[in-house]
Amino acid sequence: MLNAVMFLFFTALAITSAILMVTRRNIVHGAVFLITTLLATAGIFLQLQAEFLFVVQIILYVGADARYCGVAGRRWHGAGNNGNSHGGR
Repeated sequence: MLNAVMFLFFTALAITSAILMVTRRNIVHGAVFLITTLLATAGIFLQLQAEFLFVVQIILYVGADARYCGVAGRRWHGAGNNGNSHGGR
């Protein structure tokens, strides 16, 4: 019973965050929802007792997207570059 509830929770979270990811206009918000989608997918893998896929999902995809989110956020909002695209050089 608990496994079914957790599976439905992760499935609903993945579908909802995927829809929100493609409907956001802000690239940072879209990247955050992508991370949420990938974490929910990892939760589904864990529920299916596929521990290797769970670990690969977390390390490769969520880690890479978190890095992308940081780079895109700095470029999108212009943090630390004084208004130009060359990082203040």
